[in-house]
Amino acid sequence: MMTPEFSDVYDIQDRYRRFNQGMNAFNKIGALKKHVTDDTVLVESPKITKLKKQQPGFSLLDYAFRDAAFTVAHYTGSGYGFRNQGLYSWGPLKATNKPEEIPPWTGSPDDAARIVTKAARYYGATHVGFTPLDRRWVYSHDKEGRAFVFEDVAKWYETDEKIVIPSSYQHVIVLTVPMEFDQMRYAPTALNATSNLGYSRMAALTASVAEFIRGIGWHAIPCGNDTALSVPMAIQAGIGHAGRNGRLITWSRGGMVRICKIFTDLPLPPSALAPKGIIKFCQTCNKCASACPGQAISSTERTYQGFTE
Repeated sequence: MMTPEFSDVYDIQDRYRRFNQGMNAFNKIGALKKHVTDDTVLVESPKITKLKKQQPGFSLLDYAFRDAAFTVAHYTGSGYGFRNQGLYSWGPLKATNKPEEIPPWTGSPDDAARIVTKAARYYGATHVGFTPLDRRWVYSHDKEGRAFVFEDVAKWYETDEKIVIPSSYQHVIVLTVPMEFDQMRYAPTALNATSNLGYSRMAALTASVAEFIRGIGWHAIPCGNDTALSVPMAIQAGIGHAGRNGRLITWSRGGMVRICKIFTDLPLPPSALAPKGIIKFCQTCNKCASACPGQAISSTERTYQGFTE
């Protein structure tokens, strides 16, 4: 039996267009904050309100535990959707240094997959997958309105109007980091630190793998939630499938992972798509839809029709 292709499983219609990063949740919230005027009545922050009320799960100790888990991402400027900042720098971090007189490492794509997988798992990856770069998942524009474009250039660059990715970066390494199930059960209290820790793990992992690739003489663009949509890339890299709740669902950890990725010119073989049984299981489970307080998750058959087209 042949392994199904992405197009066999997902109906990506021709009318679909690349998504604008400025329209995602983080940036929509940021845009609203920019429109706050001096006349706006300032209210007490939810954190201070909960601390004053001494609510269980929202103590000073709880907040310190949760917030400190974000330290790596915060200190290095590598959180949420930041692009080409901190550990997500598109340029070398100079942790590795291939001497100019030494040629780049060469091997077959399978050899490359083996060494990258071994390094990534050692650096903390839960899953490692590879896929050809599908430009449909690259954002059309960044949050400042600059277009993401591809050009036949040796090195990436950016201007006030565009962000240029070399066309030679034809491969994507998709990685996941774990989130702890028991920790997540404490959400939405401040005892849930695993979400913040996930951002720190993403930044450290992606930077380390990118530097490893640079150290053997190839190029790498590390990304967290920026530059491209993570879920479809992870599906194409064989890590899992799209769940009812919009998250990536994996066999080994369900949806308890965070996704990061690296664009590279290092030739890598495509990973096989994950078994379709994940989709069938998710279709019949329905627990997330039943438990969602805001009833924001559909309990009907999946659809490819967006709510806000």
